Amino acid sequence: MEIQSYNYTKRKSIVFDALIITFIISLSPFKLIAYLVPFLVFLLLIWDGIRKKSIVKFYRYFYIFILLIILYCVNNYLANSKFLFINFFLSILTYSSFIVLFFIPQVIFDNCSIFYLKLCNWLKAILIIEILIGFIQIFFVFFNNGFSFDLAAGDVIQGTINPFSFWHIELGFNNPIFLCNIIFIILFISPVLIDKKKYVLILFTLLIILLASSIHILICIFFAFFSVFLLLGIIKNFKYIIYTVVSIILLVYILAMTQPDNFSLFTTYFTQIFLENTSPKVISLFTSILQLPYEHLNIFIFGLGPGQYTSRASLIASGHFFGSFENPIKLPFTGDAQINPIFSEYIYDLWEKTETNVDFYGGSIMAKPFFSQLSVLVEFGFVGFVFLQYLFFSWVNKIRSLYLKSINSFQKRYLIIILICAFYIYFLGFFENYWEVTQAIFSGLFLITLFYKNINKQINDADIADTQLL
Repeated sequence: MEIQSYNYTKRKSIVFDALIITFIISLSPFKLIAYLVPFLVFLLLIWDGIRKKSIVKFYRYFYIFILLIILYCVNNYLANSKFLFINFFLSILTYSSFIVLFFIPQVIFDNCSIFYLKLCNWLKAILIIEILIGFIQIFFVFFNNGFSFDLAAGDVIQGTINPFSFWHIELGFNNPIFLCNIIFIILFISPVLIDKKKYVLILFTLLIILLASSIHILICIFFAFFSVFLLLGIIKNFKYIIYTVVSIILLVYILAMTQPDNFSLFTTYFTQIFLENTSPKVISLFTSILQLPYEHLNIFIFGLGPGQYTSRASLIASGHFFGSFENPIKLPFTGDAQINPIFSEYIYDLWEKTETNVDFYGGSIMAKPFFSQLSVLVEFGFVGFVFLQYLFFSWVNKIRSLYLKSINSFQKRYLIIILICAFYIYFLGFFENYWEVTQAIFSGLFLITLFYKNINKQINDADIADTQLL
């Protein structure tokens, strides 16, 4: 699909509406709608394009996409009789965050444009509401938890995803989803807040992120910052090295003092993963990269196909993902359980152990035997995994090149933020199947794509203008 350029009232208004709708739905209690939000955005853009007669060759690309899906299904079924179609179509739903990005139109704006200022104001309003609700939730539990922020106290910080989380504590995945969206918002509006010296909102946002006690989120955001600073050469500056070291020490100290049991639990998981190799994640990884290739080399090289192994689509199709493992909530559209024999042979029993022995394994994300990097490796195959890694790091290198050619602070700031968010999502893939949780990552991917296309166009236009002057 190609959408022609058109002015603010046409293009920018529809993109703005789509982005705000994305954040509102992503921070809502309606999980099924949140899974569908990329398709809702896609339909909104299509409808707007048709209404304004600005879509070129859309139907041709749509037919090609459908044809490729059919050919892919037939090829996988012929190559692997264990291929399950319902799982594959579920994976289109769960991975839709990445598919829709190709259809987000290009919008040109800068730090003085109405579009940018309006977007930042709306995101700031959403952030303030979520932070206020988050503090109400944590303080209710704080007073009922013996004046402690430790253990599961921080898990009740869920914002509007579950406003009354303190009334009926439901640990689930709401807390990480809330944090992901909050992190995307604060990163993308931070330049405006810093310029206007709105440091109080930044401070309270950082505080709520710390109190939410999701240590794997903190790890991902730390490595995202570290990777970007190293990539762009910012960390070579001695001043930034001192700031980084002091920040790490301060963060560890705050976590150890305010959440000693959580900090201790993290060290336990760290020991299981890196020293004892007893973590379910490590076991599933070693099983998949050592035992599976030995017995099914072709599958390891070329993949089982999306939705066939440890991806969220596969877990949903198994019929044991929603609700408790022993008493699951059945979804009407999945029918009978669809479990790929390879998944059943290598991972299913381990998954059942972790879900039915919570007292032993713990209910943490760290104890789950699946994560996006592993799912992509086995389902897309080693060839597909390497290719996708190549695409990601090639794109990262392109962002670095744009940063070196950037001509103003707006471009430099947002290229850094784009890279931080991209690495953040990348590192989340080592902890859970985050890449399939549209409610957690689609809003961030939307912002990354929107700002990237804008800055890329600005810098390329500047290069063309410079070339014409020579």
